Amino acid sequence: MTEPRVEVVVTVPEELPRDLLVPTAMRTTLGVLVELIAESRNRVILASPFLQLASICRGPLGLALGSAGARGVLIDVVSMSGSITELDTAALSPQRLPMTVRVSQPRPNLVNSEVMGSHAKFCLADGIAAYIGSANFTENGLTKHFELGTLVRGQPASDLWSVVNRLFEEGFFVPRGWLGIVPQE
Repeated sequence: MTEPRVEVVVTVPEELPRDLLVPTAMRTTLGVLVELIAESRNRVILASPFLQLASICRGPLGLALGSAGARGVLIDVVSMSGSITELDTAALSPQRLPMTVRVSQPRPNLVNSEVMGSHAKFCLADGIAAYIGSANFTENGLTKHFELGTLVRGQPASDLWSVVNRLFEEGFFVPRGWLGIVPQE
């Protein structure tokens, strides 16, 4: 196991100067998500109560997910009923889709769509690294709002991996099905 490491991660709104983070050691949320997905070998878990298909399939994030899918990485997305409905609509596309995503939902939200069940926003890669932060995986969360998070490696990421996998095993995160998605440029 690698030595535990924690880095601050920030989403900087588009209207702020692009060089805002230059004098710091902070990295961007989008850059960290792309890195985690790009370095994954077996499984990525993306969780956000609000997500938009266009935000997770467009640009560098979509390219990283498409590449991971082509490598045989299992991509798990955990979200609430409203976001899952958007994803389900996209799955009806008649195209042959290269990236397969397993979609899951917190059990409390499955039982009652008015209950979130999970407000957590994270990206886990193979139990080795994790992004944990405030950004939803939406266009606003990844490019327009000021958001804060952390990138953790080592034992803390492994511990979180164990907890999240236990949530799947205990049926708190309920698999709803598989989607095929085409990453967009």
